[in-house]
Amino acid sequence: MGHVASLLSREEWREKALKNARSFGIEDHKEDGFVPDIIKEFRVHEGVVDTLKAMSEDGNPAGLRISAAQFVPGQLVDVTGTSKGKGFQGAMKRHNFKGQPASHGVSLAHRGLGSTGQCQDPGRVWKGKKMPGRMGGDTKTVQMQKVMKIDRGRDLIYVKGQVPGNKGGWVVVKDAIKGNQLSHDLCGKVNEICGEDVYEGVPFPLFQRREVDGCGLPGYELHAPAKDENPIDYENGTV
Repeated sequence: MGHVASLLSREEWREKALKNARSFGIEDHKEDGFVPDIIKEFRVHEGVVDTLKAMSEDGNPAGLRISAAQFVPGQLVDVTGTSKGKGFQGAMKRHNFKGQPASHGVSLAHRGLGSTGQCQDPGRVWKGKKMPGRMGGDTKTVQMQKVMKIDRGRDLIYVKGQVPGNKGGWVVVKDAIKGNQLSHDLCGKVNEICGEDVYEGVPFPLFQRREVDGCGLPGYELHAPAKDENPIDYENGTV
């Protein structure tokens, strides 16, 4: 059984992006001087490639654009990103240590981590000991995030919960591995709420991007069904 995967990327005009594209052998897929950058590979089922070819006009799936409507409001997703870098931090901030007493015998060591060594045997510090060091800047995944709304005009995905990383950072959004709660019933409820057949079925393997006018208008936003309320209320101006 071979390795079947699809590559997703953003478009970047910088010349140095060619190096990344060449490593994947897709430097020829340019459009108006743009080349693929920040390329991510996603494992897919074997039948997906044939479906992608059928969706493209010339039988070549390269260059297909996907939409935020790839996800359905109400489903669960896993969001992966790079956490905020905190620099070099002490044990209290990095590992949530209690620290030393505030008085009574402690001199200039109130935020120290305490003893780190052992006795004469083994006579060393164990590997992995929680000590001061570089904090943050790691790849983190927050699981089971609920998609509350999809803005088709601006290709925005609204999730309920935390998203790792700083503002302007890149994240990877995937169907929740522990159960995404996708179903034809969910797609039908979303279609009923928005008043049009946006989802003919579960958007698998690909929901092609469609140009939608009126970006940001309520008519082009897809809301999650069920009892959970939308965390952003544009009508009342509250968040």
